[in-house]
Amino acid sequence: MRDDRKSGIAHLRASFERLLACEQGATAIEYGLIASLIAIGSVQALSLLGGSVTQTFTTVSGNMAAPVVPQNPAPSGGPNTGSPNEPAPGAIPPG
Repeated sequence: MRDDRKSGIAHLRASFERLLACEQGATAIEYGLIASLIAIGSVQALSLLGGSVTQTFTTVSGNMAAPVVPQNPAPSGGPNTGSPNEPAPGAIPPG
């Protein structure tokens, strides 16, 4: 019984020493910390730039809201001549 107890303690001690020697957990924690710092920096940068980006998109959107439509009809002989129901010159009739 005494030998079993010594071997159990020796096994536990060896397992604990292997755990302390293993650096995979520390590496994973370091990568996690680096990733969290990158995420925090990204959020801060986006929040600082957010106002100017929003203003840029608002300006572009406002400029695109009113399409440019020609006020004068096309000169005679152009693509817009004839009645709206006539096919364009050179068009293949339906059917």
